[in-house]
Amino acid sequence: MDPGVRKFGTVMDTEGLTLSVTDDGYLKRRYDAIDANKSTLANLDNAAKAATKARHPIKLHTKEKVAIAMQNKKAGVFVFKSSDHRRRARLRREINATNLKITNAVKDFHHKFSSWIASNFKTFLLPSFQTSLMVRKYEQQMAVDGTPASSRSTVAGSAVQDGAGRGKMVTCEEEYTSKTCSGCGKLKENLGGSEVYKCVFCGAHMDRDLNGAKNILIKNIEMLF
Repeated sequence: MDPGVRKFGTVMDTEGLTLSVTDDGYLKRRYDAIDANKSTLANLDNAAKAATKARHPIKLHTKEKVAIAMQNKKAGVFVFKSSDHRRRARLRREINATNLKITNAVKDFHHKFSSWIASNFKTFLLPSFQTSLMVRKYEQQMAVDGTPASSRSTVAGSAVQDGAGRGKMVTCEEEYTSKTCSGCGKLKENLGGSEVYKCVFCGAHMDRDLNGAKNILIKNIEMLF
């Protein structure tokens, strides 16, 4: 099994049958929404700071601010929050809510996917995540929030628990499995962030994650027996 970024996981068995599972852009759409909200929030925060600095050119200490607030309260003067203030608060709530949805969706998927793997395979290979490299901004964000690097430990933990008495998980290495052609075994250095693996030596053309899953199986197949 090759836990990935574009796809949650790509599985290849010893008979050559393959399965790739994707979220159909669910996470990317939500990360894009978070990026848009953060950008809007940053602009509003900067505008609010500039407006505050214009109203109060001399910085007041906290005690002075409290004293002024108490005086206003006694005098019955109330400072109403602006529409921008309410909008900023709403954006923060939306960002937090979207992050929570992402976390819950990833956890739910990992539980179901690992349970399916443990139920359908007697032994399966799961790479360690030390050699994994993130290549795009969106992928780096995903790594921070639970995929794909931490997804390996999540899948591993769930699979061990779900597969108790049913299957066996074997941790293996995935070094160079993404850059190596599963057809001829030659190494492609300039892999980049392409979703398709194209071998310049033998002409092989296949999905990048599928190529990685096949190489993981080829490299570690003896560990299954």
